[in-house]
Amino acid sequence: MTGFRLLLRARWRRDAVQLTIWIAGALLLAASAVVGVRGTFPDETDRATLLATAVANPVVLLFRGLPSGTGEGAFTAFLILPFVALLAALMSTFLAVRHTRGDEDAGRAELIAATPAGRVVPLVATVVHGILANVVLGVLVTLAYLAMGFAGGGSVLMGAASTLTGVAFLGVGLVAAQVAASARTANTIGVWAVLLSYLACGLGNALGTPSADLQRMTSAPLAWVSPFGWAENTRPYDSNAAGTLAPFAGVIVVALVAAFALSSARDVGGSLLPARRGHATASAALSGPIGLVWREARGSLLGWTVGGAIVGVMSTRLAAAISDIGDSIASVQALLQALASQGSLAQGAVEVFFTLAGVLAACAGIQTGHARPAG
Repeated sequence: MTGFRLLLRARWRRDAVQLTIWIAGALLLAASAVVGVRGTFPDETDRATLLATAVANPVVLLFRGLPSGTGEGAFTAFLILPFVALLAALMSTFLAVRHTRGDEDAGRAELIAATPAGRVVPLVATVVHGILANVVLGVLVTLAYLAMGFAGGGSVLMGAASTLTGVAFLGVGLVAAQVAASARTANTIGVWAVLLSYLACGLGNALGTPSADLQRMTSAPLAWVSPFGWAENTRPYDSNAAGTLAPFAGVIVVALVAAFALSSARDVGGSLLPARRGHATASAALSGPIGLVWREARGSLLGWTVGGAIVGVMSTRLAAAISDIGDSIASVQALLQALASQGSLAQGAVEVFFTLAGVLAACAGIQTGHARPAG
């Protein structure tokens, strides 16, 4: 393929700083979890107590992994695997959009398409670039856990689950870049795809079935629609169920085929969802700064508002689920009564969710503060 090596090398040079930060951050996060576990939960009894608390409180499971036993490795995977996979997913979606729709917005893609490289080779270079970045992340995570004395099988699964999650969302980002009319919109689609998938996995874990000793959790079917659910159900350092990674192959292939098909079916700069045409004259609302900010940020603000509404609905629904679990499982009921000594557990669940709503509001404010005209 004409120009493939040159384009791949250009991508690595362009992303050197960004990928170093993403990968180093994920590696530091993975390593810090081991230090934290060994410093804070050195005894199996301590780990068993925390797992029992997490299994009894579905709110905790929304933001953590899948409990798989009290072993040091399994406990570490429960705490950190979802976050390492999340960083890989976000890194990959941004990378995909930056080298596709971002290059089209900047005019670079049209220049490259006019060379013998055409339109296919740059997309192939982006795919290979993204896969290699995720492989580097996965290999480093594996080596880090091996260096810290963890078992080889579980360490390989930790790295493989992170890599495959990243590659899956690389495909999602590439499809979003073909669908959206701008890099900003494509990034928004990619981020929401990641967050909704993460949430689906968390809900699937929270609504799952706990073991009698409250040390393990079997995910509900909802977790299995999410790449994060496939990654967490590998249960590194416990059952090492590598077979749960199989669905990644289908998702990755479908996403990449869709991205190439959509790319060949549209013009450079075009999109499946074309940009909406503006009015010939500006409305009076655009005469002031508030109107301008609303015009530029209304899509993201509406998205954050919908996210807040979902959090509100979840807070009441999951609070009811907590009560149902406590009523049906005696061991959970005893622990819930202890946890609720300072108030009802349902009330505590609502408080946690509305803290999350506050975080969403802060994110909306930050993104709005960075709103600027597209161009």
